[in-house]
Amino acid sequence: MFRDITNNDLIPLMNDITADPYHNQQPGFTPGIFMDEQSHNVAIQDEDGEVVFWVNFSREVRVRIQFREGVDKNKVRDAFTKNIPLFEDAFRRAGCKAFLFDSTSRALVWFLKRFGFTLSKNEYRKEL
Repeated sequence: MFRDITNNDLIPLMNDITADPYHNQQPGFTPGIFMDEQSHNVAIQDEDGEVVFWVNFSREVRVRIQFREGVDKNKVRDAFTKNIPLFEDAFRRAGCKAFLFDSTSRALVWFLKRFGFTLSKNEYRKEL
């Protein structure tokens, strides 16, 4: 069973994050993530009502791109430069927290890093 996370969870959650050698090294991984009103945040409990773990379901945008064959690379760069900030603003206002994409194109990855994209380790995926 599960329930919404409350302020009473903040101290035990902070203690667990502090004791976690992976999460305590991640900048920004704080109890505040689990109180974010734009996300769905729950405490998973056992049959006795004891919290087993906390979950934050954040709102993120998965980006997939298909380039047109033969389009000039300068047009592609210009389109990214003009549109990424517009999408970023619109998705931020909608409560989204991140853009996610994957690519094997070294040029695309290099270019998008200029817009603040960074490599995320240990991401796993489940299709619904």
